Amino acid sequence: MSEAVSERMGLGEFLRLAAERGASTVLYLVGRPPVMRIGRELQPPLESRPLTFHETAAMVEQLLSPTELQFMNEHGNVETTFEIGGISGKLTVFFGLGCHNLVFYLEGRSAADKEDTKDAAPR
Repeated sequence: MSEAVSERMGLGEFLRLAAERGASTVLYLVGRPPVMRIGRELQPPLESRPLTFHETAAMVEQLLSPTELQFMNEHGNVETTFEIGGISGKLTVFFGLGCHNLVFYLEGRSAADKEDTKDAAPR
């Protein structure tokens, strides 16, 4: 049974779902559908339609302050914090291959992921 949907899930809804599933990272990369990482594994996309240049550019315009936009335009990337729909963490935006890409690091997941990795190591 496939969970892929035809309509684009909103960013807040996708971040909430990712947090509920225990994801540490959410990737919004042009040319690919949004995906989440749980532990060390990227999960199958929940939708099949890849993100467009225009979609990620619009997200960047909404999420970054004018100062952050200027920094990104000068340096090619910027890191900041975010809170969207009750989900918070760090956001890295980078400009590569002519488009904006976003990586959301969900707060509170990195320590748990480290514990999972530590527990999985051979003793």
